[in-house]
Amino acid sequence: MSLSELLSYIESVEHGETILMEHSSTDPIHMIFKSLLSMVKPCNPSILIVEVLDTLFLIKKNLEAFGENTEFLDSLDVIKAGGAIEIGNVIKKFEVYEDPHVYMTSFLKALREYYEKNDFTITFLLGVEKLVNLDQVDASIFPLYLGNVIESFLGHGNRIAVYFVNRELALSSFLAHMEEASTRVVEIKHEKGVMIAKIKKSPKPEEYGKEFRVHLEELASLKV
Repeated sequence: MSLSELLSYIESVEHGETILMEHSSTDPIHMIFKSLLSMVKPCNPSILIVEVLDTLFLIKKNLEAFGENTEFLDSLDVIKAGGAIEIGNVIKKFEVYEDPHVYMTSFLKALREYYEKNDFTITFLLGVEKLVNLDQVDASIFPLYLGNVIESFLGHGNRIAVYFVNRELALSSFLAHMEEASTRVVEIKHEKGVMIAKIKKSPKPEEYGKEFRVHLEELASLKV
C-alpha cells in the first residue's frame, strides 16, 4: 500500500483514540516520528511530546546523522520525565527516581492541564518502556498505573495519543497492558529500505492484519 493510503488511514483515526506503535531497537523510529508530525500537521493540532529519559534527544541525534534539519523540534511542547538534556519547549519536568505513584500523579495532572488549555492536541509519548526497567519500579504494578492513565483519557474528544514502545525492551506483561488499553495497535518493521506497518488492533474488524508498505525515501521526503 502506498504513502497516500497510509495518509488516508491516519486521517480515519477518531478524536479520543490511543494508538500504540510497537517497534524494535533497529527500526528507524526517528524517521517515522518526523513523518507522523508531517502527516498530522494539516489538522493544525497542538503537538505535545511526553519523553522519558532523553528519548527525544536520541531521535534528534539520529535525524541529524541522517542529514535532517531538526529545528522543528525547538517549537514542540514537551513534558519531560527524567533525563538531563532538554529539547523543545519543556513545560513540565518531573523526576522518575521516586515513588511511581508520585510522578504518575504529576504526569496525569500536567496532561489534564494541557488538554484544558488547547482545543485539539496530538500527544506523542516516547520511551515509556524505560520506566519499567528502573530499579525502584515494581514491574507488576507500574503497568496498572500507566494503563489507568491511558484509560482515563480514552474518548477524550480533544486529543489523540500515539505511544511509541520498543517491544524488545518492554516486559511482555507491560506490552499486554498497553495493547489492551489502546484503541489501535500498529506493529512497525522494516526490510530492504521499506517500512512495514501492520495493524494488530483496530476499532474496525476489517482492518485487522492490514499492512502498509512505504519506502523510507518517501518518508524522508516529508517535511514538518
